[in-house]
Amino acid sequence: MSDKNYFQLEVKVSDKNRILWEQVRRETDPKEATLLIADFAEQAINEGINDREQLRQEIDKSNKELQSEIAGLRKVLQGNGDPSHSIIARLDRIEENQRKASDSVNKIVWIVVSAVLAQIVLYLLNVL
Repeated sequence: MSDKNYFQLEVKVSDKNRILWEQVRRETDPKEATLLIADFAEQAINEGINDREQLRQEIDKSNKELQSEIAGLRKVLQGNGDPSHSIIARLDRIEENQRKASDSVNKIVWIVVSAVLAQIVLYLLNVL
């Protein structure tokens, strides 16, 4: 509920309470005033019970939505029952492939460096 709507609701409840209590104050018969107060108290209790029930329903609905989202995330993270399709397994495969690629690059660099060094040595041998 937005702050604006909550404020409007709070004002309406406040106005309603003020009107009801003014009605009690205007009552000249103490017995009638007591009955009015009892009626207002019963009404307030019933409204409180209804509000709490609505809150419980909203909380239950939110909990069910969260459980559904958590189940979806769990499927993605754990591979929907097949661990080889989980995100963690996929990240492990990516890391392994990157390690292999890095090893391959290192081998190529050493081959190039070795070829360059061999050319330098051959050039120096020819010069001397």
